[in-house]
Amino acid sequence: MAPASTSFDLPALAKAATPSTIVIEVLDERDDVIAVGSGFWASRDGAIVTNLHVLKGGMSVQVKSDPKNFKTPVIGFSAFSTGAPILVNDLLGFDEKWDLAILKMSAEPVNVLTLGEARKAEVGERIAVIGNPQGLERTISEGIISAKRAGDGPAPILQITAPISPGSSGSPVLNARGQVVGVATASLADSQGLNFAIPAEAVSALLAKCAGASPTSIESFARDLAKPKAAPTATVPPKAFDSEEFRRETNLLRKKAEAALFAWLKNQGLQSKVLDEIKRANITKWPRWGEMMNALKSAKDRETLKALLMPFFDASDSRDADIATSGLSAALPVTATPMPIA
Repeated sequence: MAPASTSFDLPALAKAATPSTIVIEVLDERDDVIAVGSGFWASRDGAIVTNLHVLKGGMSVQVKSDPKNFKTPVIGFSAFSTGAPILVNDLLGFDEKWDLAILKMSAEPVNVLTLGEARKAEVGERIAVIGNPQGLERTISEGIISAKRAGDGPAPILQITAPISPGSSGSPVLNARGQVVGVATASLADSQGLNFAIPAEAVSALLAKCAGASPTSIESFARDLAKPKAAPTATVPPKAFDSEEFRRETNLLRKKAEAALFAWLKNQGLQSKVLDEIKRANITKWPRWGEMMNALKSAKDRETLKALLMPFFDASDSRDADIATSGLSAALPVTATPMPIA
């Protein structure tokens, strides 16, 4: 539901869009809340959009929403007025590449958010984000689209200045018409105002793919996700680093990508271990991180590089492994993929 005017009226936008936003709480096996994220109603048959990484590490999910936003009473939804959450059992679909997940509830919301198009958004255009940063429910922040970054798809990743924090992942990024042009997903570490949103086109594509699909239980999804994955081996077909596309696009975002990866390695106390391991592989030697990065990029293929670094990430911790993979993808392929914020 969007405000009538296309001018940027933040109070009207907040009033119109907030009922369609959702608080997402992720629970462990003891039913303790281990993470809080954000989401929004995307269809009148109960589809909820959020980030996939919000769900990782948990065994079940519960949500809070405006109890007045339904045509008919929904069992349990009256509890929302007292702040009590409702358990969600079904996962309709997900997209690991775009870090998206679609939850499904037996509910018929009156107000849902309309999906716009990131590719039509203008740099400098004002936007708003409604989510639950640090668990502060239904917080609205504003900013602009500061850049449009080339992604591996038909629509650009949106770089935004609206403040977001842990808990904001899955928040809708809204234009002046109340349309969702993106989904807040990540921030670059040790930076200010460098936040990123998945394009709305990726959400539209996933919803279309999920149409008519049978849902999977969230518990089954969580258990499958927790299963150890095989480490990369030399038998994996290599992907060369020396393509023209790699050189062009890596140069564009290399510094920001390096910052994200290095910050993660330093925070985890891994930098000396990584240096030692790569030295043992006789790739080269270097006294500084900048020279280390050049050595990393001299590796013949992406899988060799993963094999060098991944032993230092705890594969049993799905969140650590996910962040590590994101960091590697940011620094070495073609576009920056900053660390998740929730």
